Amino acid sequence: MSTKPAAGQEAPVAYKGTEFRVQKWSDGEVGVFLKDDSGGPASINLKVKGDTLSVMWSTADERLRGQGIGSKMYDLAIEYALANGLKFASDTEVSPLAARVYKSMEKRGYKFAKSKAATIRPKDGYLDSNSKTEPVFTLTKQPPRNDVVQEIDEVYDHYDFDFSKLRGKNKARLASIGLGEQEMKDLFRNLLTHAETRNGKRLVSLGTNKWDPAVVTKFSHTLERYTNRLVQQNDIGGLHRWMSSPVVQLFTQFRSFVLGAWAKSTLYSIHHMDPRMMVLLMGELAAGVATYVVRQGGSHWATEEDREKFLGEITDPANLIKNGAARTATSSIVPMLVDSALLFTPWEPQFGSARSSGSPTDALFGSPTGGHISELARTSKGVVGSFVEGRPMAQSELDTARRALMPLGNFMPVTALFSMMIQDREKRPPSN
Repeated sequence: MSTKPAAGQEAPVAYKGTEFRVQKWSDGEVGVFLKDDSGGPASINLKVKGDTLSVMWSTADERLRGQGIGSKMYDLAIEYALANGLKFASDTEVSPLAARVYKSMEKRGYKFAKSKAATIRPKDGYLDSNSKTEPVFTLTKQPPRNDVVQEIDEVYDHYDFDFSKLRGKNKARLASIGLGEQEMKDLFRNLLTHAETRNGKRLVSLGTNKWDPAVVTKFSHTLERYTNRLVQQNDIGGLHRWMSSPVVQLFTQFRSFVLGAWAKSTLYSIHHMDPRMMVLLMGELAAGVATYVVRQGGSHWATEEDREKFLGEITDPANLIKNGAARTATSSIVPMLVDSALLFTPWEPQFGSARSSGSPTDALFGSPTGGHISELARTSKGVVGSFVEGRPMAQSELDTARRALMPLGNFMPVTALFSMMIQDREKRPPSN
């Protein structure tokens, strides 16, 4: 590919100390390269087909895998397509390695429509659309960073941005994503000079191929840091190495989100506390209370006794605030630490009903794996106890079995229907 006549070259972009380059050739082919345009050690080859930029093939040296390099190259390819008014799609065949990259990109906010005819080829594990023209994946939604770009453009356009006019913690907020006064001036200078808008308002192209290379790199890092915090995406290397151990992951599972939220939400909110942050936290608390009420209402409305508990104990203002706060990202590990400490005191855990799964919040028994093992054990105890004692299983025993064994057992309509089905049973088994 390096011998083809070049039609244009995008400004280099650095990521994790590595430089990437986007190259377009006169025959409509586009390449995203790491270090050089020789096809290695990592590259994506694409081609413009009508109104779509389609992937032809991609490759990455084995020593580069697992570092986010592939996802970054696909990011650049998609940015190039959107900047040139093109759609983005995969090839008609996708390798298992490329399929993992698409999956990781969906976790970061991208959405892809998958061909309904796509099947996995047994001989090599490739996803095949079984068509010579239909791609396996087609981009349908971009991550929040594109909305952030539009917001940045509107800040300049509508407010005649002046760094000295910032109040409260706004300067610190910009500093947290790597933007100081000079960086903002450089960013807006390049935006004003090279960006294209529709009807004088809607931003349609950044024109980054004409920007200063250093500003492009800085802007890319800024967007990544900001949108990662918005969607609570843990940064590569942001957690301790022991968190990558398969054994640890088995027991922590979703707790990696909670641990990451300590820095991204809790400490960030404390450090940037001002009236604006207070309003945001109040909105987050209101959303947490609302989801808690809806979740509890679905599972406490089948019987008169359940409804009385819901209208009394569950909707008590103190209980609502406590459990609503526990469902927010800002609370992060605080509920877990509090309930873990209370295990060694005469007091009961305070946040046990905050989680949608109904699992404990503490660190010892609240992990999904540990909680599932505990519920399986209690289910077995209930089944054996009812058989030995010659009695039907009680509601509490059946509820435990539902959480342990039933698919979608924590889905609100399922819990509500299940509660209605067992409402004639005794609430708890007889005590011996």
